[in-house]
Amino acid sequence: DGDSQPAIDPAKKVLHDLEKAGSQFFGFLQPGLEQARKSVQPGLSQASKAVSKVSTDAAAALKPKLNEAKANIDKVAEDAASMLRPGMEDARTAATTFQHNAKLKTTEVADALA
Repeated sequence: DGDSQPAIDPAKKVLHDLEKAGSQFFGFLQPGLEQARKSVQPGLSQASKAVSKVSTDAAAALKPKLNEAKANIDKVAEDAASMLRPGMEDARTAATTFQHNAKLKTTEVADALA
């Protein structure tokens, strides 16, 4: 095992050198990345504000249309109820008449059987 030790030391050195080079590389990149982030930030903020304004404007534009649609839905419902009302009255009258006639017939049958 004493023979394999010398081979491990150069490998450790290579790994250490790679680690150091990677660290230096990222250290070199860091200021550029930070600068890029700072450069992009105002544009992202501006884009966010623009999207927010578009959303607000769209909501403001849609609100009257939504209110108009709601009013139209209410009107259609009222019109439908108005059209159905006479039919409902006729149905109620027919049901009451049927009930009255059925009681009369039942009474007649009961009397006839008695």
